[in-house]
Amino acid sequence: MKNWFLSLGERDRKIVVALGLIVSFVMLYAFLWMPLLKENAQLEQRVQSSQSDLEWMQQATQKIKTSGPLSKSKAERKLSSGSFLTLIEKTAATANIKLEKIVPKKDKQVEIRLKSVSFNQVISWIELLTRKHGVVASKFSAEKVSIGKVNLVVLLEG
Repeated sequence: MKNWFLSLGERDRKIVVALGLIVSFVMLYAFLWMPLLKENAQLEQRVQSSQSDLEWMQQATQKIKTSGPLSKSKAERKLSSGSFLTLIEKTAATANIKLEKIVPKKDKQVEIRLKSVSFNQVISWIELLTRKHGVVASKFSAEKVSIGKVNLVVLLEG
């Protein structure tokens, strides 16, 4: 290779060196610089997305903090409608859910066992309890019996 290069004329050697430099520059640009620019642009997009997510989360946190737990009117409504256990029994009967076993734990805390019930029906009932009465399902365990039917244990807290 060296002999071939030295056998070239002065003008041809300059052209070969210039082309070599140009090819080297293009390769460095294509294989190093462009991927770095592309990665940098992707990282900037991720940062912007993360910042917008953070802003949304901070706004949601503020809304949650300012809304507080239950409004007094909901809390008063719960107390006037009877005991927590009665509330659970009435709403279950309204939702056509047969409570297999009810175990009171603490004040406004009940463990409920259900056998072979519709999963969707129970979830709708728990959602209703949460939305209208502020009841929280703190523990939930389900075992599939058949398609759409489950045995489950739920700890409800009011």
